[in-house]
Amino acid sequence: MKKQFLRGSEIKKIAQNMQDKYSVELLGKKDKVEVVETEDSCVLLKNDSSLLFKHKIIDGETKEEWFPTLKTVFSAEIKLNKITVDTGAIKFVLNGADIMRPGITNIESNIEKGELILIIEEVQKKPLALGIALYNSEDMKNQTQGKVIQSIHYLNDKIWNF
Repeated sequence: MKKQFLRGSEIKKIAQNMQDKYSVELLGKKDKVEVVETEDSCVLLKNDSSLLFKHKIIDGETKEEWFPTLKTVFSAEIKLNKITVDTGAIKFVLNGADIMRPGITNIESNIEKGELILIIEEVQKKPLALGIALYNSEDMKNQTQGKVIQSIHYLNDKIWNF
């Protein structure tokens, strides 16, 4: 495990990116910000709490992009488009499975391909995971099978338990 503090300019760049994408201020000038890299993940800590993470491969392409953790989505009340899955899909989602079209009961209408999506369950509307949309809303609604969301972070995974 490798741990390093970030410079002010790097923090400012990440903070501005988060402000632009999610309209929320996540990092301040007085926050202690560091990055922890392990074999399979990269997590940005704010005052020793996980705030953001990098997911490197999305839809077969290598990308180095910061995403808010589920804990950050909850605490900062970040507004994300949602996909609702049926109760039969919950155990698979909580084991990191990608979201398949047959398990989806509701798709919000303004989803764009490549967008970060919050996956919730249909009964209590509780968040389960974050994923990347592989299609826009209309294309998802027209599909009857196949993978439509790539799961990148879910409850009780390594990032959640970091």
